[in-house]
Amino acid sequence: MTVRDARGLHEIEADHCVCALPFPLLRKIEITPAFSARKMEAIDKYGLVDVARVSMQTKSRFWRNDPLGSLGGLNMIGTDTKVGRIWNTSALQPDPQLGMLHAYMFDRQAGEFGAVPVSDRVNHCVRRVSEFLPQLPAELTASYVKVWSEDPWQLGAIARPTPGQFHWIWPAARQAEGRIHFGGEHTSVWIGFQNGALESGERCANEIIGAS
Repeated sequence: MTVRDARGLHEIEADHCVCALPFPLLRKIEITPAFSARKMEAIDKYGLVDVARVSMQTKSRFWRNDPLGSLGGLNMIGTDTKVGRIWNTSALQPDPQLGMLHAYMFDRQAGEFGAVPVSDRVNHCVRRVSEFLPQLPAELTASYVKVWSEDPWQLGAIARPTPGQFHWIWPAARQAEGRIHFGGEHTSVWIGFQNGALESGERCANEIIGAS
């Protein structure tokens, strides 16, 4: 296998290769000789859902004192606005006082958010979320933005088979090509979940063990 890194082009030899690259990224790699026709079609047509997330750390979990009553749960607020769903992931922090909210945007919403200038993304999100949680601006202490389609090593978030596509593209995506095995959540029925990625890793390991 020929690879390019900071040192330039060089060859790597191995008994087997496990490829977990999302297919939009794999499309950018020259595959010579080509895989089977069905595999190449899957690589060409299997897309990813666009997802964006804004993480917002707060001084306190102030939504417990909301006028509507104590708000809670993971998917705390479902909206039809451009910020999508508001998730409460405060329990992942060791500090019992600090809060953590996420604006979680999928597909069209994520694409619209990605069109917002980078310098205004946090303010844009906070303004929108403040329509539901007006205390947020005064509570905000830190933030982090992730737009998966802008990640050069991902080019999207989770697998998105189109209607009528899954029945053939799923087996084609996971099918080994000689000594090259394919993993990742896009090769599992657990699309979008870490257990799908783990399941695919176990399958690849079993394929290699079986081949040897």
